[in-house]
Amino acid sequence: MTSIDSLCNMTFRTCSLKTGPHERNCRYHKMQGQEFSGDDLCPKGFCPHAFRIAYPYCLSLLYDSTYPSQSEPHPTRSIRIACPSSDQSVELTIGVRYTFPSMIRKLKNAAIRTLQFIGINGEYPDRDIILEVSRVTKTCPRGLTEGQSFLFNIWNRQELCPASFYSLYPILLKHVSLEPQSTYREDSLVHCPDPFGVYYHHRTGYNSWDCKDFLSRKADVIEERGKCPFGHREGDSFRLEDSVPQGFCLLAFYSIFPYYLTLIHSGRFEWVRRGEHVKVQCPKTDGVVMEIELVRQDALGQGTVRVTVINNKGSCPKGHNRGDSFEFDSQSQPFCFHAMAGLIPFNTNNREIYSCSGCDSTNHLLFKLG
Repeated sequence: MTSIDSLCNMTFRTCSLKTGPHERNCRYHKMQGQEFSGDDLCPKGFCPHAFRIAYPYCLSLLYDSTYPSQSEPHPTRSIRIACPSSDQSVELTIGVRYTFPSMIRKLKNAAIRTLQFIGINGEYPDRDIILEVSRVTKTCPRGLTEGQSFLFNIWNRQELCPASFYSLYPILLKHVSLEPQSTYREDSLVHCPDPFGVYYHHRTGYNSWDCKDFLSRKADVIEERGKCPFGHREGDSFRLEDSVPQGFCLLAFYSIFPYYLTLIHSGRFEWVRRGEHVKVQCPKTDGVVMEIELVRQDALGQGTVRVTVINNKGSCPKGHNRGDSFEFDSQSQPFCFHAMAGLIPFNTNNREIYSCSGCDSTNHLLFKLG
């Protein structure tokens, strides 16, 4: 069975999520006990697997990132990516549409800086992020067609927070790909990336998930289409755990990747005060909280990002503790971080084939996991 047979046909329609007690409300979730079904997890009519791949790039564009252009001399606020299916049947163009004139945006930014100066954090997005289906080869099993466009959710409280969907995706995918138990187990708990934010009860017919479910990943390059910008070639093999610094947890890396991507592309998180750094929690409710900062930028998309563990809420299976620090250098990484973040959620038991998706839409590798 190929990934086009299985991944594209996997749905989350049977998934049920409910917000648990949380320390503070967010733009998306104001109520405790709010329920979300599979149809509320991503933009209606869109492929959840393509949306998960697109999320890090959507976040980065929401917060001022720019990307090198293949056709223009200057960086642009758009990027093209491909879906993760083995035949790359769908290509997406993700871009920005501003909702306010330039002068209003400047006034808004000044107001936010003033509020932060007196100790009040806040943000107010001044743009829409548009996901356009720019190319379809063959036929998309999810029914996507060229010219369709979808709006990245920024305000709709009836739809799950996109950051939470991205964080929950590996756990949801693991559960829908397994045979359910005869009786329901206890709810699986998953935390959103905000350390002070929401956690979710995931009602499932499976045993509760564990971080160890996402360790020991190995990726073999079985086909090269075009020229990989990172120099990976057919026949290359990578152990994902060996491709992150000092045994850093793969699921934690998956969690920080959207923020790494934003910082390395000159983005700026509007809610973070000057001199402070963005904080992210891994999906484990009693897991680790990390602080992420740009240490050095050599060029757009190139540099070093430091991740420091600032809190361990329980017992981290990888043994990460407060004060542990890890540096992610784009120039010395053995395996492309774009490809690695894309592959981490997938099941290794079925030896299926997946495509890398980001970085350069015209050059792709096919991977088999094991």
